[in-house]
Amino acid sequence: MMGLKKRKIKWECECNALHLQDVEICKMLADSGCYRVFIGVESGSDFMLKQMNKPQTKEIVRTAINNVKSTKQIRIRASLMVGFPGETWETLDESINFLLDLDFDEFTLYTFTPFPGTDPFTNPSKYGITKIDDRYDRFFLLKGNAESSYSFETKTLNPQILKEMRGVILQRLNEKFASSASVILSGD
Repeated sequence: MMGLKKRKIKWECECNALHLQDVEICKMLADSGCYRVFIGVESGSDFMLKQMNKPQTKEIVRTAINNVKSTKQIRIRASLMVGFPGETWETLDESINFLLDLDFDEFTLYTFTPFPGTDPFTNPSKYGITKIDDRYDRFFLLKGNAESSYSFETKTLNPQILKEMRGVILQRLNEKFASSASVILSGD
């Protein structure tokens, strides 16, 4: 990282929240010219993080964000996901409340998609998935101003519910950022 600092190169990176538990690492990132970190927050519900097989908890995410922010030099883009199998209105509300309490600058919101080759696609019953769309043109993440993909169903999640959940989290987070100059990315 000394070479980056010496050359005054500005750079950004993606990090797992687990790797940002030491404030000294965050200071090294800032000192070397890192100006933005993408953190896979995914959800503000420990239950949903466990469902996703994520090794982090809400407190690990909070510590990571606080450590990065303590540098006063690095912006944070939180990568978020809505609609993983097991998501309920209660877990969504828990997630939103947690996210509203975090100090990130930007976010990207993705709707869960069981892409071919992933465990949820290969073993849908393990995740309670009752239907996966067979039209791959519905498996998109980013596509202009179009809606996000809704390519699967469970007993409790269907395209309409996923769309509503996504709309609620976007509305609440956009309200949080409405008074700031932060870039708001919706995942569309």
